[in-house]
Amino acid sequence: MYLLRYKRVSFTIALLLLVYFFPSSGKADNPYDLKFFEFSAFYGYDDKGKVYLDLGISIAYQRLVFFKQPDGYRAEYRVYTQIFDSESGKIVEGDVWEGVVTSEDYRETRSSEGASSINKRIYLQPGKYNVEGMIEVIGTNIEYKRKTVVEIPGGVENVPNLSEPIFSIPEVERKGEKPPLGEVRISMCMSPVTSGFKMCPNGIYADFDMWLRASFNLSIHSSSEKKGKCYVSVKISDFGNKVVSYNKQQVLLDETGHSIFCLDFNVDDYRMGVYRMAISAEIEGTKKIDLVRKKFVIIFNKASLYEHFGETRDLISLVASEAELAPLVKASPERRIDEWNAFWSGRESARGGGYYNFEEFIGNMSFVLRHFSDGLVGWKTEMGRIFIKNGKPDKVVTKQGDEFGVYYQFWYYYSRGIIYIFADKFGTGDYRYVRTRHF
Repeated sequence: MYLLRYKRVSFTIALLLLVYFFPSSGKADNPYDLKFFEFSAFYGYDDKGKVYLDLGISIAYQRLVFFKQPDGYRAEYRVYTQIFDSESGKIVEGDVWEGVVTSEDYRETRSSEGASSINKRIYLQPGKYNVEGMIEVIGTNIEYKRKTVVEIPGGVENVPNLSEPIFSIPEVERKGEKPPLGEVRISMCMSPVTSGFKMCPNGIYADFDMWLRASFNLSIHSSSEKKGKCYVSVKISDFGNKVVSYNKQQVLLDETGHSIFCLDFNVDDYRMGVYRMAISAEIEGTKKIDLVRKKFVIIFNKASLYEHFGETRDLISLVASEAELAPLVKASPERRIDEWNAFWSGRESARGGGYYNFEEFIGNMSFVLRHFSDGLVGWKTEMGRIFIKNGKPDKVVTKQGDEFGVYYQFWYYYSRGIIYIFADKFGTGDYRYVRTRHF
């Protein structure tokens, strides 16, 4: 099922973590490698006020390999984690643990909604750490890797410390709780991902009914029994730096100087694209501020099938023929959700029959919006449209041209026998389509 409204079956896009770099020389490495698993690291506090690092690993069933067993199907994976001190580079913690998934129904093992998750709590001293995670699918040569940076606060007197946000969406429709358009609510939460919500890592939103939540840990180390008031400000801006939402509010701290607060905001009328969130925490009467900036991505929302349906139709036409799109295009606004679901449910995997399924499309869209949005929204650029239409290249090579400052990038699609050639004429990273070669 794909983003059903009313008969809602949620789709796990939370497993798409995207890693990107642009090579500066003629290297054959592929910078467009999509990582289809979730790796999160954030700090929290136990009931004694002691800080810890929470490591979370989640991998989609579709990324595992299930082997037939007498009583059903079984997949195993192994998780490796290493934590390094950012300043010295020395390893301070390492661990290995395993996960097992079993199912009696083969269809469940191929479901886009199925995922296996493991969380582990590690106590660390205050400081900045580089965290590396890897999943090895047992019985295969398949590995998925991810790196992140996390800072454990503490030690500095009367200075606010904000964590990176954890994005989530409601699991089911919650009547009366959805914020009005244009409003961002600030409220206290019991945990970074509260009951009834599911994680939406990397801030990738693609839903027709829900809203987006960002959760933060806030801490202020103080030896004084009297804690100063702390105010949180949030500003959300679109791709053109236009402010779409703003709020400022006092947040409450417990007796140890800690708090978890949530930002809830309605994205029904947002256009497809990358949005920027700036959150600051300030102690009243001081100039002591902590600031966190984070991007999130809106791919599909309610406006995608109504006010902005023309953009949606143009986008989907990159991966579908006019005949395939006809039922969706001809449907009334009230029927579009049903035709949308029917369209995606019939798509085969790009690795199978040559068609995108929804998971692959969301992965490519998120990547394009994040990395090709420069002057134009990513999917409207030449590179972005070619990436969405063809998927990630099998190989990418960047070479310097004969003229000074000119660079060329070659995208190889071996299965199609095609090379797309782009040129950056001024050495600014702005690559434009030049031509296509067939081989």
